[in-house]
Amino acid sequence: MARYALLILPSANRVYAEAAACLTAAELAAFSDSVLGIPLSAAEVTRRGGVPYLEFEAGQLGPDDCAFLANISSLYALFEVTGELLRPVALTGLDRYDDDLITIQKYPGKTNEQFTKLLLNVTLLASAFAPHMLCRKLAVLDPLCGRGTTLNQALMYGYDAAGIDEDRKDFDAYRAFIKTWLTRKRIKHKVGYDGPVRREGRAAGRRLQVSMAASKDEQKAGRAVPSGSRGTRSWRRALKPPPCWPRPASSPSSRRPTCSSSTG
Repeated sequence: MARYALLILPSANRVYAEAAACLTAAELAAFSDSVLGIPLSAAEVTRRGGVPYLEFEAGQLGPDDCAFLANISSLYALFEVTGELLRPVALTGLDRYDDDLITIQKYPGKTNEQFTKLLLNVTLLASAFAPHMLCRKLAVLDPLCGRGTTLNQALMYGYDAAGIDEDRKDFDAYRAFIKTWLTRKRIKHKVGYDGPVRREGRAAGRRLQVSMAASKDEQKAGRAVPSGSRGTRSWRRALKPPPCWPRPASSPSSRRPTCSSSTG
């Protein structure tokens, strides 16, 4: 059995930082039960050089195991413990954009970014689509999306994302943010629709739909990520990558699965 030490990502939120170790241990257990090829032992908090780590034992982690664990919400680095030495384990997560897509917005009541990622992870791991987390284009619906923390995390994973919210101020704030962010980051994108939704000749809400691609190659291949929003007596926002992403041949259905989350 090999022993591993997980260094937890620092958090500016004091309350969340105090709970991060316990939450990460539970998240590790969810990954172990759902998608890993080998079971992990119960994680425990240790200190090395005065720095806290979350340590666990397992068989030798394979490439697929490392690919899944790279998306742990509070992961800063993972090491294999060899005596008193720590050997870094190479990890590459799903994130497709710079992390300021998640962190740059600051406002009262915003859900902690790491907690949002944890909720999205465990929602996915509890579904039948957990094994497809790395290779399939999933769809995330947040029915109380606020200013889009969950939508942005879904976009970071390259997933389709759709959001609904009745607060016009939140809609306008997110609309301004995502359009400005895409422009300043020089990310290839196209605003498909940005205007009112009408029912029986009357404005019933607003909708934003934007297509974006992480690279020129993806844009040329038709892998742009649409984002939109609409509503009836409510203000909706949706962010959605393209319907043409490749799927594994073993996929039981051509329909994109949906994971629901609502962290705001």
